[in-house]
Amino acid sequence: MSDTISEPGIISFDQGTQDTTYYINLSAINGCGTVLFRDSVTVFPLPLTDFGTNVDDGCSPLEIEFANATLGNPDSFYWYLDGVFLSSDTIIPNQIFTTSDSMISTYNVTLVATNECGIDTFERIITVYPPNVDAFFHVDTTKGCQPLTVQLTNYSTPGASISWDFGDGNGSNATNPVHTFDSAGIFTIYQYASNCGTDTDSIIIEVLPQPEVSFEVAPYACLNQETIFENTSQNTFGSIWDFGDGDTSLTFNPVHIFDSMGTFTISLTGYSQLNNCQASYSQDIEIIGPPDIGFIPSRLDGCAPLEINFQNTSQRAQYFTWIFDDGNSSNLSNPTHVFEEPGRYAVTLIGTDSFGCFTDSTLVNIIAHDLPISVFDLNEDTYCSRVDSILTTNQSIDAISKYLDSFGNQVHF
Repeated sequence: MSDTISEPGIISFDQGTQDTTYYINLSAINGCGTVLFRDSVTVFPLPLTDFGTNVDDGCSPLEIEFANATLGNPDSFYWYLDGVFLSSDTIIPNQIFTTSDSMISTYNVTLVATNECGIDTFERIITVYPPNVDAFFHVDTTKGCQPLTVQLTNYSTPGASISWDFGDGNGSNATNPVHTFDSAGIFTIYQYASNCGTDTDSIIIEVLPQPEVSFEVAPYACLNQETIFENTSQNTFGSIWDFGDGDTSLTFNPVHIFDSMGTFTISLTGYSQLNNCQASYSQDIEIIGPPDIGFIPSRLDGCAPLEINFQNTSQRAQYFTWIFDDGNSSNLSNPTHVFEEPGRYAVTLIGTDSFGCFTDSTLVNIIAHDLPISVFDLNEDTYCSRVDSILTTNQSIDAISKYLDSFGNQVHF
């Protein structure tokens, strides 16, 4: 020890894996000199139990070699097999472990080492597999409609490594796989089991073909108008239609009316006449609503010839027909038209959507006024003497607000 201790005390010495000697020096010093006293302490170790095996598992009969690697100067050893005393030798003889033909066996080997300082324990697990392996499995069904999903359950010898060949180009290393056969046909499932030997088991699966289910319909249809569906399925019966709007039908070629706009998924399910297998086919359809037709004329009335610009404010329409009620028409979106003759004209705009589903129209009255006709009558044609007043009767036509009378050098409004 290199530490300096001024007064007596408690000193702890570390244990090693062997006997360890520690030297203690005491120096007494005064004015006359120094006297050195030396003594030693030997510290014995605790046992550190350990042992190894050449393998931890294998096939029955399994011979295991043991190597005792215990440290700490143990005085005695005790070996136990599954809690049963086996030997008190420093090393035990090589042991042969066995199991049955169908079960995995495990053995617990324990080594206890002791000395005057204490006791320590170490254990290992030995796993022994059956000498042979048997492949065996179960499927929940061996025949069904395409696509067919099967659950495979492994009953091979415990501990065996399992692999699968489903016969359709796919395989698996899972213990209990689930597999779906997408194609129709006859397939052989092979199970391969291996450990202390190899074995193979197989089961035949028959996948029945689906019927060919299909239908034809336009990609769009008109709101509140009949939509015809043509069933083009082959060798089927029992057609079930789902129109995607909450309505269904069992008719082979149904006619359906959609009462709301939007995109709907149409689904048809049919059953095979050969094997009663079913299949479905789906297609989207867009339901188109009517256009909103409207226009604004630059003015509602004026003198003939009357020129008016028409501003088309329609929504969801692509094709237009203007009827001006004077024998003329136009297909322009925003036409300009001249009403040559005076009169009242009911101008109509007809709009059709791009799908040809709907036609709608609106009407605005236009008035083209005629030029006024100025006519009046006098109460007398001739006057013999000077008079204070002359009575006139206005018989003008189409005059609206102003009249101007001229009497020689006098003008009256």
